[in-house]
Amino acid sequence: MDVDSNDTLDLEYLWIFVNIKHMEQITIPDEVVEEVDECNEQLRLKDGELLSILKRLATIVADEEYMAELLAINNKVVQLSAGH
Repeated sequence: MDVDSNDTLDLEYLWIFVNIKHMEQITIPDEVVEEVDECNEQLRLKDGELLSILKRLATIVADEEYMAELLAINNKVVQLSAGH
């Protein structure tokens, strides 16, 4: 998978990370790991850094209480900005 300014990561692969609630208990498919490793290399990150970032993001997004609070804050910001 080539990554440039016109490309986005395949949503199917992102969903695998976002849908993870217990990172220790899942196995990420080899195909996904290979794609992420290729992107990691293209971004010139340290080995495994992109996968680590995606896992941390998945953990955050899987926290339903945190996401509910974040969405509530976002809604307030939208409401406040609509008045100006």
